[in-house]
Amino acid sequence: HTNFIVHHNLPFAVADHLSKLYPIMFPDSKIAKKLSCARTKTTQILNGNMMPVIKDYLHGQMKLEPFSIVNDGTSDTGLKKMNAACALIFDVTRSNKVESKFFDMCATTGEDASKAATLFEARDGALEKSVITWDNCVSFGVDNCNTNIGSKNSLKTRIIKKCNHCFIAGCSCHLAHLSAEKGGNAY
Repeated sequence: HTNFIVHHNLPFAVADHLSKLYPIMFPDSKIAKKLSCARTKTTQILNGNMMPVIKDYLHGQMKLEPFSIVNDGTSDTGLKKMNAACALIFDVTRSNKVESKFFDMCATTGEDASKAATLFEARDGALEKSVITWDNCVSFGVDNCNTNIGSKNSLKTRIIKKCNHCFIAGCSCHLAHLSAEKGGNAY
């Protein structure tokens, strides 16, 4: 049940409906009639039981194999920023393909929450907490603001100091959008 929801990247609200489907799908099953596993229990199962195993597997892959990190953050004016980071790994053990996995939220707080130093510390701290070095990081994807990819004091310059072979990739979708906007405004 929970594994199905996670595997197919479905919202937890689906669990509310799946629980009601089981007795219909399996009318002869006493277990199906008693099953009660809506979104709250599904969330608890994922966070309490499955997440440690999922994280251990991902972290193990990141320690042994090359990986990339793709990152995006909130841009509101509050003092707490959510900076979701996903790791892209070539999963040679299970799927034999490149997969994107949630790595860490890399939250930052305070007046400096959006500054390059704070953003870098959050990412570096998440890797350090998981005992993962920058050595296997081959690329890092971020949006194109100066704080992220500027040439002087940015997330990019700090990552390059830690890992000079890491390719910092700006977001091509943002660039396409900006180009279309400028082109549209020219007429």
